[in-house]
Amino acid sequence: MSPWVGLAYGVFALACAVVGIRFGLRGLRTGYAAELMLGYGFLSSGCIGFVLVVFPALIPALAPIAPKSITLGEALINSGEGVLLWFTLRVFGLRRRSTLWAAAVVWAGLAVGFVWLAWVSGGWFDQVSHPAYWIQAGARTTCFVWAGTEALRYHWMMQRRLWLGLADPIVADRFRLFAIFGLSAALMNVTMAVAWALRHWYGVAPPSIQVVASLLGLAAALCMSLAFFPPAAYARWIRGGGAAAA
Repeated sequence: MSPWVGLAYGVFALACAVVGIRFGLRGLRTGYAAELMLGYGFLSSGCIGFVLVVFPALIPALAPIAPKSITLGEALINSGEGVLLWFTLRVFGLRRRSTLWAAAVVWAGLAVGFVWLAWVSGGWFDQVSHPAYWIQAGARTTCFVWAGTEALRYHWMMQRRLWLGLADPIVADRFRLFAIFGLSAALMNVTMAVAWALRHWYGVAPPSIQVVASLLGLAAALCMSLAFFPPAAYARWIRGGGAAAA
């Protein structure tokens, strides 16, 4: 593994750990289930699961434990992203029967893709020519695209109200940041899937692709931190019209 790739992956995992712990602690304090969902999602998917999958697969010395580590990590990633979809449905009030059926298809894709891929790959999850690989990758990406597009829709609604003085700038910006989070994480999923495929087909994935993937994930984690734990200076900038001017 390139030192730059290792550094980028480590920074991403650390950022997810910090954001996940902050959400989890606040959720325990307030009893608000949505914050607990986000805390679990960041810790299980972006931190613990990510580390268990990426580092044993890329560091030869860890090869003896790789299949079990990757299997556990993949399960944690899928569970975290499944919880994110549940969070999206809950927070954005998506309770129509057709929407719930669509979500059920995504959850089924996460479960079926995981079990099928674990079986055919022997725990390595590297059978990129197998349909199960792309079923799982597609379901994961859908969770983030769905979250990002719903947040973007609400941001546009809040922006119109903001122009009329009927909305809080911090709340409107929170939807914007959540949209960036979802779409950045979706792009990260696509980039990671492509990197994994290149590594399987050609024996190595370009370090630049892996660094881009980790930077997209880092941007997603930082956006969530700014959305829900904004520093005072950032909040003052937003209330002063900074985001609208930018």
